[in-house]
Amino acid sequence: MKIIFFRNLASKLCSFAFLMLFFSPANASALAPIDNEALDNITGQSGITLAVSNVEVFTNIDRLSYIASDNGFIEFYDFRITDGANGPARYNFGTGAAGVIYMDLGAVEVSTTEDWDLSTSPESIYKGMLGVNVPEWDQQVAYFIPDFVFSDGTVGGEKHLGSILIGAIDLPNYNYFSAPHGSGVDWEYGFEMHIDHMAYKYNEALTGALCFEDIHIGRSFDYGLAGDNPADPGTWKTDIGQFTIGDMFGNTDPLNLEHSNPARFDVGVINDDLGNPQGAIGLQLPLSGSVRLENVDFGGVDFGPGAIDGITAHRLELYLIP
Repeated sequence: MKIIFFRNLASKLCSFAFLMLFFSPANASALAPIDNEALDNITGQSGITLAVSNVEVFTNIDRLSYIASDNGFIEFYDFRITDGANGPARYNFGTGAAGVIYMDLGAVEVSTTEDWDLSTSPESIYKGMLGVNVPEWDQQVAYFIPDFVFSDGTVGGEKHLGSILIGAIDLPNYNYFSAPHGSGVDWEYGFEMHIDHMAYKYNEALTGALCFEDIHIGRSFDYGLAGDNPADPGTWKTDIGQFTIGDMFGNTDPLNLEHSNPARFDVGVINDDLGNPQGAIGLQLPLSGSVRLENVDFGGVDFGPGAIDGITAHRLELYLIP
């Protein structure tokens, strides 16, 4: 993969603005401009590096609603984002390089997307792209919805469906790439994730819950290799790589050409089953990776561990019509 970064007058102006803000001579209360000759020696880069450290955020939303065109709705009451123990969500309280975010904008060599799964030969092209890379990230984040409500829009049609807990969520690393196209955005998201619990409590009884415990999401657990037993979490490797949604790049190696297959977000018009045009959001979500769960409990019955290895969805299309 080749990357060409943009260097232009705008980036120089940005560099000049930052220098004006942060340059401080002996007298810290004064700002000193630099001359044109010094400015000519400054070349703006294509990106920004951010560092996030020792951040705590507590979020409590009284009501989060989605209301459809027929007045039916889904509502989350008292929606909270915490650390999983009723405290504020915490980000990068560890040591080391965790919390550094690299953001770049440039022209990136990719393979074409047309007929990606056919026998046609892809071509190498350059595409303007935003890239975000976070090689090390440390967080304690959980989502809690004490009251999940659904209504079909009729009087008295509200149904209280229980509560939902997701977390705490560990996200050791992730990256994101995006590029515009005609009616929307192409994108790719790669991440490794570990979740303590995903629980849906459907009634107040102690056993009235569906709970997935110690979920691991990544590239591969080396299924079938010596030492790996999907039924025994103690044998699972911890270096599992990234689960990916979308493939922005494909393969531009002349000896192994492969079409790219990005995830896509589009807004447009689609015909419903009766042939009537409807405004819609279209999602294409090709994905690849593996998911394993150390334990599943349903209604007080222990189902043990579970494994879904080698997931590959070349086509996964969703259309959202209000």
